Amino acid sequence: DMGETEEPITTRLVLDCMGNASPISRQQRYGRKPDGVCAVVGSCAGGFNKETNLLGDIIYTNTEITDKGENGKLQYFWEAFPVGIGRGDNVPGTSDVKTTYMFTYMDAEEGRPS
Repeated sequence: DMGETEEPITTRLVLDCMGNASPISRQQRYGRKPDGVCAVVGSCAGGFNKETNLLGDIIYTNTEITDKGENGKLQYFWEAFPVGIGRGDNVPGTSDVKTTYMFTYMDAEEGRPS
């Protein structure tokens, strides 16, 4: 409910980079907490071979799903991609910098560990 003085905003594209703290995200959930959580740890590092630092969005796991008993199950995933490709004159093969993330998915309900 926006009240009588507020007008809705309409758009064809919305970029929301605030994550769980986003007012848009909270509005979409009607105040309910999320069902799940994606925990992420990331880094940005240089020194990679420019000639092979070409591909992005590589998702990889080097572990099987681990059963943690009453604490649920766990599996880590990795994602990596080169930084700066496509900006200005940066073409593939010119960047030695890579962003890497490790992430896992978890249930937000304490009684349903994941």
